[in-house]
Amino acid sequence: DYQFNTTSCAWENQGSQPTEPAAVNCWDDYQFNTTSCAWENQGSQPTEPAAVNCWDDYQFNTTSCSWENQGSQPTEPAAVNCWDDYQFNTTSCSWENQGSQPAEPAAVNCWDDYQFNTTSCTWENQGSQPTEPAAVNCWDDYQFNTTSCSWENTQTEDTINPIAVCQDLTIQLEGNPSVTITAAQIDNGSSDNCSIASISVTPSTFTASNEGNNMVTFTVTDTNGNIDTCTAIVTVENETLDNTIFELEDFRIYPVPFENRLNIKLPSHVSSADINITLFDIRGRLINTSYTTESNTIILNHLDDLASGSYFIKITNKSHKRLYFKQIAKQ
Repeated sequence: DYQFNTTSCAWENQGSQPTEPAAVNCWDDYQFNTTSCAWENQGSQPTEPAAVNCWDDYQFNTTSCSWENQGSQPTEPAAVNCWDDYQFNTTSCSWENQGSQPAEPAAVNCWDDYQFNTTSCTWENQGSQPTEPAAVNCWDDYQFNTTSCSWENTQTEDTINPIAVCQDLTIQLEGNPSVTITAAQIDNGSSDNCSIASISVTPSTFTASNEGNNMVTFTVTDTNGNIDTCTAIVTVENETLDNTIFELEDFRIYPVPFENRLNIKLPSHVSSADINITLFDIRGRLINTSYTTESNTIILNHLDDLASGSYFIKITNKSHKRLYFKQIAKQ
């Protein structure tokens, strides 16, 4: 802005560049425009960045003159239950619990009692079948009732019959008018769930008219009146002792006492083919035996299993119907 100074008789520039405006914003950038002869603000606020995460929150920092992300992902909640499983939902921008308690198993038995174990995070069956009560009476029969889930005694009294077990018996009249047997001679191990009160056999007395096979009825009665029976054959023999064929000194039985075998040495004039050997226990029960012959000696074998005690051996001449009895001992 030139003005003529008449004193100095010269042109003097009275103009000056306008003062640069003070910056108001951190991004202000004043540049002097010589065309408009004015300061122009060439600066502008930086563009806010686009959010990448749902939690992004950009705030402009006037000190650093930049956008700063003030947002952060929410903290995952602490698990309260063992089955908690937090997953981050970017739509709602929040943590969501995807876990759930496992379903309680269906009870299979009436005593099942499922309790949740938070340590193993599983259902555990704490129930068990009640213990069967101890029987007080011999007839007690406890059955488990799944409806009431308890043991019930289905038997209030003994209605179970004993089990009668018979064995056949051979007896000798030996010239006697009669012979009486006992029920114990017919008993072959009868049993009962409680206890046996009595045993009996009918008929029990035999005479010469009963020679041969006779059917008898063996009866077992338990302490509660239950009964069972079985039948056996009592063979009555009425052979008389006759020493016409045998004399005591004619043959020898050894060893006495015996253990696993017994030898019967026959006299030279007797053939082993005519001889029949039978063995009985002290109660008159027939003992099943097998024997062989060597040099006119009959040998009873396999006697190991016989109990120690007294036995009777009967030697019969099949041709002449003569017999001999002798008591011997088993060691």
